Amino acid sequence: ACSGAMYAAVPMIMPICVARAVIVGDSHLQGTNPRNGDRLRAWDQIIEAGLQFPDLAAWLHVGDVFHARSTPDDRVSVAERLVRMAGRRLLWVEGIGWVAYDGRRWAAKEGDRRARQYAHDVARHIDQEAMALDSIANDVKAIKDAFPWFAGMDDDELKALVQERVIALRKHAVQSGDASRTNAMLAQAKTLIAAEREEFDRDALAYNVKNGTIRFVLFEDKWIARLDPHDPEDRIMQMANVHYRPDAVSREWIDRMKLVQSSEDQRELLQQAYGYSLTGLTSEQKWFLFQGKGGDGKSLTDEVIFQIHGDYARHAGIESFLAGAQKSGSDHSSDMARLAGDIRFVLCEEPPENCTWNGQRLKQVTGSTVTARPMREAE
Repeated sequence: ACSGAMYAAVPMIMPICVARAVIVGDSHLQGTNPRNGDRLRAWDQIIEAGLQFPDLAAWLHVGDVFHARSTPDDRVSVAERLVRMAGRRLLWVEGIGWVAYDGRRWAAKEGDRRARQYAHDVARHIDQEAMALDSIANDVKAIKDAFPWFAGMDDDELKALVQERVIALRKHAVQSGDASRTNAMLAQAKTLIAAEREEFDRDALAYNVKNGTIRFVLFEDKWIARLDPHDPEDRIMQMANVHYRPDAVSREWIDRMKLVQSSEDQRELLQQAYGYSLTGLTSEQKWFLFQGKGGDGKSLTDEVIFQIHGDYARHAGIESFLAGAQKSGSDHSSDMARLAGDIRFVLCEEPPENCTWNGQRLKQVTGSTVTARPMREAE
């Protein structure tokens, strides 16, 4: 039975996903020799050859020249431009939407805005490409130096080819600001850079902080914390609210813990419990209850740890873990659904007197998998 003086701090992970790295590879388009009559298709070879022609490179905001496709208004090719421009910083995740890499973690909050920014950048890029091509349109030597496969082409035919390309690009650049075209571009791009929720936050021994990713690794029979640089291929969505300094010592915190908990053994257990919540492990199958008379620092101590955890922490209503709160399969369970993902520290208020814990739910959250359904969403 529950006691009114209990306070529950629950480090846990609700596993909804297992990750694998997804790398968007370069597409290799086959063009034809302009001498064979398919003139515009020859531009498909620009990126394939890995060339950068000097004037065009100055206009672009990326490190390489993009695919200049034969039909610039083709929605698939425009979506491919978006993928190239975004690099590995944008993904479409079913059930979440667009997620963008901000240099530290993958974030859904900014995903849609960043996706539309990239779509607008594509339109600007097409216009810039047209300007750059136009700047060398009458310089046959510059064109042939940039694209050696045109070396045997008639000069007048080559100029006509470039002008045709410039006109097509400018026409599309004018039209591309239309909202329907932006939506169509994004819809096509979804299939090119799609990912699954299971690909994110898979490593239970990785903890993302502001200056890198901490990895707990076993080294010579001893667990150590290693700080690695942030990497989008880690597929991490969470981030704590701190920078990691391995040599840092907080004398004020140590003194405070001695004040609120005089027993050294109890302080050691608290350190283990809070340390356990740094990982996504549930191997210990533990649920922590803090008991006291009130005004003894329990709540404030937990809130400090909660704030440190940042994205890894959530508050939850204590009724979610009490008998009688179990939802049927047809009911929504938003209270538990909001704990989905890599949540390692769940903080609850104290339970009412004479209540009973939901044993099945506690077993699920401390070492199993929870099935939950948000309101208005299918199970």
